[in-house]
Formats: sequence, C-alpha cells, structure tokens
Amino acid sequence: MGPRILVSLVFLFALLGFNSTPAKAAAPKVVTTIAPLQSIAANVMQGVGTPKALLPGAASPHSYALKPSDAKTISEADVIVWVGPSLEGFLAKSLTTLGKKAKIIELLTDKDLLLLDSRSHADDQHDHGSYDPHIWLNTINGEEIANILARHLAELDPGNAQKYFENTQNFRQRLDKVRRRLEVQLRSYATVPFMTYHDGFQYFERSFSLNSKGYVTLHPERPIGAKRVTLLRASMASNKVQCLFMDPQYKPKLVETLTEGTNVRTAFADPLGADIPMGVDFYPKLLENLGNAFTTCLSGKS
Repeated sequence: MGPRILVSLVFLFALLGFNSTPAKAAAPKVVTTIAPLQSIAANVMQGVGTPKALLPGAASPHSYALKPSDAKTISEADVIVWVGPSLEGFLAKSLTTLGKKAKIIELLTDKDLLLLDSRSHADDQHDHGSYDPHIWLNTINGEEIANILARHLAELDPGNAQKYFENTQNFRQRLDKVRRRLEVQLRSYATVPFMTYHDGFQYFERSFSLNSKGYVTLHPERPIGAKRVTLLRASMASNKVQCLFMDPQYKPKLVETLTEGTNVRTAFADPLGADIPMGVDFYPKLLENLGNAFTTCLSGKS
C-alpha cells in the first residue's frame, strides 16, 4: 500500500469517528431551584460543569412563578435539586410533567440531613410541612447536600467520580473553617434576644446557639391581623427583644408598626443572598454575610 493511500485511509477513519481517543462525555446538566443549592452543586462540579439555578437571587421560592424559559431548562435537565414542596411549591406539578428524564433529588426526604420541625403559631392554618425547609442555613447540612450530590453525580458520570468526591472534600474543609470563624464571632452575642420577620433562620439560630424569641410570620407574603400585631408587640417588650431581622425580599411597613416607640433595632439578614454573585464562593459568603448581619445588630452597632 502506497503512502498516499495510507494517509487517505487515516484521514477517512478520522472523519468516520475511528479515532483512538474517545470523545469526552458532556457533564450532567444539573438544575437547582435556589442560589444556595446552585453554589453547593457548583463546588461539587468545579472543573467538570456548571449547574443552573431557576430562581434569581432576589426571588422568593415561596411565591415564584415558572417562566417559559424555566420549563425548557427543567425538561433538558439530567439532575434537578430542590428542597421540597413546602418551600418550592411552584415546582411540584412541573416536575411530574417536565422533569420526566431527570434524576429528582428532593432534599427534605433525605434522613442524613439535620431536619428541624417546622415552627408554627396557633393562628396559622397553612400547612408548612413537617420540617422547616430552610435547611441550607446550617453548615453541616451544606456539607451533607454536597455529599448527596457527589454520590448521584458519580453514578451518572463515573468518569468524573473521583473529581466530584475530591471537590466535595475540599468544600467540606472550607465550610469547617467558616463555621469555626462564625462560632467565635457570634459567641459574645449568644444571649442577646431578637426576633425575625420571616421564620427562615431556625437552622442558623440553632447552629450558633442564638437567643431567638420568635418570628412575626411563617408566610411574609400574607397580611397580619391587628390581634397578632398586639401580641407581637407585647412579646417583644416582655422578652426585651433588641433586634428585629428582616429579609430583603420583603420590606413590610408592618415592621415600623411593630417597632414604633421602642428601642428595637432593625436590620436585614438575607437567607438567599440576593446581592452575592452566583458560583462556588456564593454559599460561604452567604453564611459569612448572615454572621456579620447578626453580629452588627446584636452588638448594638447598627
């Protein structure tokens, strides 16, 4: 066989795909609901692929409505990560129709996570679910969510399994450092009484042994009756509440009514990190920002 014919055959085989080096498989398409979950997934997938978040940081999962572009994203996903219907109720029906090909990871069903009972008050008739869904506001849960994702991704994409597990270990070490810093930072203010507007901080409060005296509402998008306002003002006075924390997603005039004529300080504490750029640094920064918000208000510096 002449050299010209041999070169031609090699070129033909290359065109037909008979290359000795197999093509690299595409990374699984991972979709999360909220930015904190996207950041955890981004840490696990670093160097392999980039997950998407359905909700922009400023949007509340309690009241979000799916857009046409979201439907396309869901239908193309290989993995969908959500907390569960008690947080992202907008997604429940869509998963059964649009997410048929995807592996669905519903975190509130995973018993390896620390799951706290949902708090409620007597005048709340809405089912908020058995467990408080704000699970990402505990660093131990952040680490376990990463473990859960790494296991599922390794099954779907065994070629990158080692990378997923190495990334997860690095993420755990980073979160351990964040947790230790916050424990030291918040220790001096552990006895200062406070309340939150939205009951979304129980996991953070418990993590750092903070002195919560309750919350204004489970459902910040709903109006609150005069009777509850009276009870809340009395509770704030009797418990000597020093701070009332608000989510930036909700800016209720009711806060002025609750704190009028009192010495209660107000401050924003964002459980969703609306102002933080999405990516691998998002989740540690979210926790640090919360720690700084609580430190500033509880110390009386706000």
